[in-house]
Order: sequence, then C-alpha cells, then structure tokens
Amino acid sequence: MDLAARDVQASLQHYKDLKIGSDNYIHNDGRKEMLFRLKGTIPVSFRGNNYNIPIIIWVQRTHPQINPIVFVTPTPEMSINPSRFVDHSGRVYLPYISEWKQGKSDLATLIQILCATFADNIPVYSRQQAATGYNQPGSYRPPSAGGGAYRPPHAHPPPQPQPGYNPYPQAQHPPYPQPGGQPGYPGPTPYPVQASMPTPGGYQPQPAPYPTGGYNQPPYPSPQGHPGGGYPPGPSGYIPPYPQPGGVVNAQPQMSAEEERRKKEEEERERAKENRISLESAVEDKIKRQLQNIMERAEDEMKALNDTQKKLKDNNEKLTKMLREMETKQNEVNSSIDTLRQKTAEVDSIIEYLESQPDEFNIDEAIVATNPVHNQILRLYAEENAIDDTIYYLGEALRRGVITSEAFLKHVRDLSRRQFMARATIIKAREASKLPPHGIPG
Repeated sequence: MDLAARDVQASLQHYKDLKIGSDNYIHNDGRKEMLFRLKGTIPVSFRGNNYNIPIIIWVQRTHPQINPIVFVTPTPEMSINPSRFVDHSGRVYLPYISEWKQGKSDLATLIQILCATFADNIPVYSRQQAATGYNQPGSYRPPSAGGGAYRPPHAHPPPQPQPGYNPYPQAQHPPYPQPGGQPGYPGPTPYPVQASMPTPGGYQPQPAPYPTGGYNQPPYPSPQGHPGGGYPPGPSGYIPPYPQPGGVVNAQPQMSAEEERRKKEEEERERAKENRISLESAVEDKIKRQLQNIMERAEDEMKALNDTQKKLKDNNEKLTKMLREMETKQNEVNSSIDTLRQKTAEVDSIIEYLESQPDEFNIDEAIVATNPVHNQILRLYAEENAIDDTIYYLGEALRRGVITSEAFLKHVRDLSRRQFMARATIIKAREASKLPPHGIPG
C-alpha cells in the first residue's frame, strides 16, 4: 500500500490536472470492485500545439504488482478514434502496460508514454455536426485544447465580443489529422515546434502540468462561444471563421504549394526519425529483456547441472570405495577358502591314518607335543584334572557313607597338595615357553 501511495503521489506531482478518487470498476465478467482512479486530462503535443486528452487510470488493489487499467474518456461531443493502441471502448493497450513489472514500472512513466503515443495517434475527435449555413454534411472538429467539449457552430453569427477582448485570429488554427488519415493533412509529428499565439488581453496561458518540450498551450474556446485556438475542420466540410469585431473576417493564409510540399517533407522526415528512434528503443528494450530472461534461465540451468554433477561425483567416489572394499573382501574370502581346503585335506589325511591303525590304540601315545616342555605341561594339566575328578568322587563317597570323614579329609589334603604343585609347575612352564598364562598348549 505504501508503494502504491508513493507511486500515485509522484504522478500527481507531475500531472496537476489528474485528480485522485474512488469508484466502482466493472470487470469484463460483470464483477464490480471499488478501486482508486486518477481522472483528468494529460497534455499531448501535436503540431506545435498542446491539447488536453481526458483519461482515467484505474489503480488495482495489488498495485504496483499488477498493471493499471487505462481508458480514454471522451466527453459527449467527442468520439473515440480507434487505433492499434485504443479500442472502440476507449481502453488503452500499450507494451508498457502489458509488460508491467514491479520496481521497473510506475504511473508517471506510463503517463509520459501515453502523451508520446497520443501525439502520434490522436485517441479522440469531435463528432460530426450539421449546422445550416456553416458546416457541410460530415464535417467535424477535434476536441478543444482545454479538454472540454466542442461547441457546435450556430446558424446565426455569435454575439460580438465584449470591449477589450482580442479574439484569436483564425489563421492560427492548428491543422489536425482526420480519423484514419485524410488527404491534404500530413501525418502527426511528435513534439513539433509551435509558433507563438496571440492571447486575450490580460490573459497569460498557464504552463502544462508536465514538461512537453517547451511548447505553448493553444488558446481555449471563449465562454461566449468565440473560436479561440481550436482544431481544423473535418474531412468533408469547411468551417468558415467566426466574424471578428467590426464585421471583419480573418481568412486563413493560403500556403503556396512549394511551402506545403516542403513542410510535408520536413514533417515526414521528422516523423520517420522519431519512429525510427522509438522502434530502436523498443527493440533494444525487448532484446535486453529477452537476454536477461535467457541469462536467468541459463544461470538456473547451470546451477542445476552443477548440483547434479556434484552429486554424481560424490556417488562415483562412494561406488569406487565400495568396489575396492568388495575386492578386498573377495580376496580375503578366497584366501580363507584356500586355507579351509588345506586344513580339510589335512584332517582327511589324519582320519585315514587313524582308521588304518589297529583297534588297540593307546590314547596317551596319540597326543605328542612338539617339545619336552609342552609334554610336561600336557602331563601336569591331565594330572590336575584327574585330581579334580578324584576329589569329586571322594565327596560322593562321604555323602553316601562309604568312607569316614577322617579318611576323606586325609585324602583330600594329599590330593590338594599335589594339585597345587601341578598348577604352579604349569604356570612356570608356560612362562618359559612364552605361552599365555591359561589354556591348553598346542
């Protein structure tokens, strides 16, 4: 809302004839909406004269995110002059409106573009009037320079001006194009140079609300109906000048054919130059916007591709690491398989050897250590376990009453002494052989 308010205030500072207000706007679907609007006139420079064109600018609720809606609002005496920028309903279509962007577009610039566009394509003209004795059928006048309605010519001469009033000479009427272009009138030239105009006694024209190249405002129609600086006649009729004080009628000076031809050529060259500059500027802006969009899309695509490449690189490193680990595990498994096969072959060989031996087999001779110390450890370990078994069975005999307690204690005391000596000898032998302190040797 603050951005919209600042935008509206900036446009009102440049264009004093526009007034802020609110009204119901009817959308194309019939929906009504209360919107703010700028209503009034904007200055349009045409052939050295400034004309005020009535417009209304609807500011939408989400302004400046969404473009405003612009209409030309002719008075009852005016008609719409349709063109590629203005339709029959008066709605204005411009590239600046359709390509509206927040932060880059504003109302003041829009109005400035409207003034320049209307200088080439006048959006309104006066309706055809049929007045006996003055206008031929089909004649019309464009709107007055002050933006007001055009006063139709009267069947009788208008009242004489009051004393001290200097009416504008009819020779100073600026030429004006007809709708669709008529022969005898050169095409519009943006921002032409205006010759100085006489003004009524004691009246100084006010400056335009927005700079238009330093051109003077053409004379407004007088309250008594006297023709001030106005517009040229329509395509098919001639409007004679109103009589001046004293019954003198000023005739419009006739321009020689050579001067008219030179003027047309100059206007054509100026219009072609302005059109070329406008087209070059529009093409340049469009190319810049398209390049910016292409660059933004390319940057987004490059960012996405870089992210994808980074992910692929990380995944490739992970896969390479996993493959190396799998190869290492495969080698370890193959080595274990070879060892298992070797041990299996050894076990099979031992089994075959044992199966070939006779039935009378001495178990004590079957187990032979690799050195004498290991044989001693093996013998002492067997003795220790045998003593454990003996003490267990002596306890069972005492419990059943087979032996007395005195005999039990005597045998247990002797066996415990022998077991202690065996365990101590095992510990020393294992230390001498650099074996772990516990476990079975070999």
